[in-house]
Amino acid sequence: MIKLISSRPLSPTLFGAGAILLCMFLRATDLLFRNNTLKTLPPLTLITVEHLLVTIALFTVLPLCSKDKFKDSYPHPRQLRSLNTKGVALLLFIACGSSVGGILSFTTAFQLIHPAVVILLQKLQPLVVIIFAFIFLKERPTPSFYLWATVALIAGYILSFGWVLPSLVLAKQAIKIQGLGWALLSVFLWGSGTVAGKYLLSGSSGQQISTSDLTKFRYIFGTIFALILLLTLRPPVDGLIDGLMVLPHGPTLLTLLPSLLYMSLIAGYLAIRLFYWGLRFTSSASASIYELFYPLSALLIGQIFLEQKLNVIQISAGLVLMFAMTRISQLRTHA
Repeated sequence: MIKLISSRPLSPTLFGAGAILLCMFLRATDLLFRNNTLKTLPPLTLITVEHLLVTIALFTVLPLCSKDKFKDSYPHPRQLRSLNTKGVALLLFIACGSSVGGILSFTTAFQLIHPAVVILLQKLQPLVVIIFAFIFLKERPTPSFYLWATVALIAGYILSFGWVLPSLVLAKQAIKIQGLGWALLSVFLWGSGTVAGKYLLSGSSGQQISTSDLTKFRYIFGTIFALILLLTLRPPVDGLIDGLMVLPHGPTLLTLLPSLLYMSLIAGYLAIRLFYWGLRFTSSASASIYELFYPLSALLIGQIFLEQKLNVIQISAGLVLMFAMTRISQLRTHA
């Protein structure tokens, strides 16, 4: 009799790949909610609310999901005490720069250029990681890196501006340049945040910090920083209540709450935790290939549900960009 179902247990690598693919898909579904939310909610207010919702969940709902209840679910202050000055500075950079600043830049770029272009440009992040690793960790890139980096940068330019000469871009596409600037700033902040996170997780800062605590502190300190920015940059007469509860175009925060909860807890916190968990069982080279599922999913969602069409040139440039960055990631792994 032929066995239809194998009794062999599934390998952890398969679970790791599945977790990363699910993370990329959840991140892509953020598009379904972020575009509509930005029509009524200013970017800084959106980022503040996203961080605030995750922080509230960290101290209320999420601890209930832990086997040990509240004991092992709260962030541990002793983890902060174990970090040296450099470690604390890097943690604050991750929270304020990479988390708040990166998402704010990413969201602002959404309002200025094609959202799918913003997403595809995020594939340039490994370039930032390799450059920072060369500067701070003295890891010298292989000669092939420079070839593929050039290909990736050219593809990124064509994806953003098409076959338009740089001189004409400067003269006639100021809005696109601003959008590209915000998108590249998010690439820089997220890429450098990856290097800072690896430094903290490696234990080089004095004592190794867990991925769980790093994620939690990122959101807690990010919330504080975002609230300070919101109160500082908005007119004093508006204040926090106006900034968070009464939106510019009429709706209240409660109207957008389902979308905000999804973006912050599902496409945000849960996706990050899935990614970290998947990396435990997956090689870096494989993970770089699985990450291509994010821009591919985002493009598909944009095409089907949001009518965000890319032309043939942009699609071709996007595919070349993803291929070049995959080669760079593989070169970095084998170096």
